[in-house]
Order: sequence, then C-alpha cells, then structure tokens
Amino acid sequence: MPSDDPSPSLPVTPGLDDRALRDTRAGDERVLMDWVRTGISMISFGFSLYVILTGFQNAPNAAHVHPLAQRFSPLNVGLFLCGAGTLSILMGLGEYVSAMRQLGLHAMRYAWRPSFIIAALLSLAGLFVSLSMLSTLF
Repeated sequence: MPSDDPSPSLPVTPGLDDRALRDTRAGDERVLMDWVRTGISMISFGFSLYVILTGFQNAPNAAHVHPLAQRFSPLNVGLFLCGAGTLSILMGLGEYVSAMRQLGLHAMRYAWRPSFIIAALLSLAGLFVSLSMLSTLF
C-alpha cells in the first residue's frame, strides 16, 4: 500500500518537491565548489609567490634585491594569500552547511557528500601549507 509520505531520504520542506530539492542541493554544491576553486587558486598562488620571492632573496646578487623580496615580504605575501584561500574554503563550507540546514537536511545527510569532504580536506591542506611556511621562521 503506497503512502502519501515523501521519500524517507528527503526531508519535508514546505513548497519543495523532490526535483526542486535536488536542483537546490546541486546548486548549493556548485557554489561550494566555486568557493573551493577560489580558495585553491589563492593558496597555490600564495605558495608560488613565497617560493619565487624567497628565491630572489637567496640569489647570488642579493645586494640588489627587489623591494618585494625584503626580509619578511615573501612570508607575509604567502601567508596572506594562503590564509585568505583557506578562509574562503571555510566560508564556503559554512555557507553550504547553512543552506543544507535551511533545506531541513540533517548533518549526516550532507557531510558525506564528495564536495563537502573535498572542501574539508582542502581547508586542512591550506592550513598545512600555511604552517609549513611559518615553520621556516624557527
């Protein structure tokens, strides 16, 4: 005997049918991946600038070092961009969690989605890159 209840895997959200809920979730995941793409770009660019500017500092003719490659500039530029990239991924995760809660989904329903897992892992990677740059101070 069929019941009038919606699918047990989907929450009851007023005004949204199954297709609208799927489309909304897909849109939210695309937004999360946009945040991740922006964050990864900032992290990789920050680390690249850190390596390049550090190379300028260690050049044989270091007496004529460009002002951008002064003592703490490579570290400051790299940490700023890596921190901003990591923060953007974390902000995307926060926005995604908020959107899923507004749809009435429980944490276990969206926490195991591939986009959520990748975003969480990449935020940890951004933190690791920042810490590895900081470790050069000691």
